[in-house]
Amino acid sequence: MNSAPTSIERIEMAMNAMRRAVAGARERVGEGMQLSKTQIEILMMLVSGPKTTGELARELFVTGSAVTQTIDTLVRRQLVERRPGESDRRIVRLDLSLSGRELTAHLARLRRRYLQELVECLTAEELNALISATEKLTEIFKDSPAGLEKSPA
Repeated sequence: MNSAPTSIERIEMAMNAMRRAVAGARERVGEGMQLSKTQIEILMMLVSGPKTTGELARELFVTGSAVTQTIDTLVRRQLVERRPGESDRRIVRLDLSLSGRELTAHLARLRRRYLQELVECLTAEELNALISATEKLTEIFKDSPAGLEKSPA
């Protein structure tokens, strides 16, 4: 007997499908530029300003050595620069080079165009519901990162 999926199962399926679709879109963008998904993610994280390897690793939920390997590649490609910290020269800050800034601006334009195409597929009501649900879920995730603090009702 085949029962209809529950709301939770439908949410899980939809979120997994969206995650795969977004990852696929990132990979397609990266292929043309010979960049991995992680390299693109790091470049976009550096748009907001310089970060240390440790900061990037924490935000990506990976080890520092994994970030270091990726950064080494981005430095060799002259997209990222290593700079000593102002107050402590032992701290190395990672920042976008001029080429990195140009590339991330291009990536941001591609992302905006892609999102615009997605938005055009939604009605105004669907778009408002998506924005509202996304904002609310983001706040819930910020307040409860593991999602385990609140017991089910």
